[in-house]
Amino acid sequence: MPQISVIVPVYNVEKYLAECVDSILAQTLHDIEVILVDDGSTDNSSSICDAYKIRDERIKVIHQPNKGIAAARNAGIRTASGKYIAFVDSDDFLDCNMYECMLDIAENEDVPLVICTGFYYSDSHTNRISKKTDNVVELMSSEEMVNTWLWSTDEKTVLFTVVYNKLYLKDFFQNELFFKDILIHEDEEFSTRLYLKNFRVAFVDRPFYYYRANQQSITYKPFGQKNLVMLDILYSRCKVYREKAWEEPAKRAAKNFSEIYIEYGIRALKIGHFEWIKPYRTQFNSMRSYLGFRRHTKDQIRYALFDLLPHMYNKIIQ
Repeated sequence: MPQISVIVPVYNVEKYLAECVDSILAQTLHDIEVILVDDGSTDNSSSICDAYKIRDERIKVIHQPNKGIAAARNAGIRTASGKYIAFVDSDDFLDCNMYECMLDIAENEDVPLVICTGFYYSDSHTNRISKKTDNVVELMSSEEMVNTWLWSTDEKTVLFTVVYNKLYLKDFFQNELFFKDILIHEDEEFSTRLYLKNFRVAFVDRPFYYYRANQQSITYKPFGQKNLVMLDILYSRCKVYREKAWEEPAKRAAKNFSEIYIEYGIRALKIGHFEWIKPYRTQFNSMRSYLGFRRHTKDQIRYALFDLLPHMYNKIIQ
C-alpha cells in the first residue's frame, strides 16, 4: 500500500501535463501512486497519460467520458489504495519536497489533514499566496479553522477552500465526503462539508504548490447559468453552520451569499438573463433578514436597493 495516492483529473491539458506529472514523479517521497483520470480529453492528453503508465509502474490511468472535475476526483478516490490522498490540477506543478514534508507532519502530529501554501504562477510572474512566516507549523481544530480562516483574509480563504494544497487521510473519504458531481465551485461545496467533522488540522507555511493561471481552465470561462451553483453552496453553508451554532461563520456565509447574489445579478443583467437570478430572491431576502439591520446598516440599504431597482443599482451606487 503506497503512503499517498495523488489524484490528477486530466482534461485537454497536453501543453502542461508532462510538467505536472514529472513534478509528482520527482517527489523525494517515492512511496506514492499517481492516478491520472482522463476525463474524456479530445487532445493528446489521453495518449500522454498512457505513455506515462508504461514509463512508471506507480502510475494508474482511468479513461472515462467527460463528466467534470468532481466526477474525475471521485473516480480517483475509488481507485486509490494509499493511506493518504492528495489532489493536483493537471496544469499545475509541485515542489519536489511537498509530500515528504506534509507526510512527516501528518504522522508526527497525528493529524488527518495537513495544509500548505503555494504560488500563483504564470509565464510572467510568481506570487506567493500567503505571507511568509518562516515555515511555522500551526495546529488547530476544524472548528477553529472555520471560525478564524474562512473570509478572514483572501489568502486564508483560498487556502481553506481549495483541495490541491492538502494531504488528507483517506478515511475522510466515505460516501458523504465524496465530491458532488457539479461542474464548477466543487471545492467550495466540498470544504463546507469537510470541516463539519471534528478533527485536528496542521498548517505549514511553506509554498509547495504552483497554481498556474491558465486562461483556458474552467476558472476563466465566461459567466453562465452554471455559476449560480455558488449561491446554492453558500445558502447551504449558512444553514449547516447555524445548525452547529457557529454564528459568526454563518453570518459571514449570509453576507457572502448576499454579495454574490448582487454580483451575479449584475452579470446576468449585462448578458440579458436576469431571469437566472430570480429563483434565488427568496433566499436573498432570508439572508438579509438573518443578518439584521443593526450591524449591517449600509449593506442592508444596498441590498434593498438592488432588490427594488436592480437595473438602476450600479448608477445609484456610483
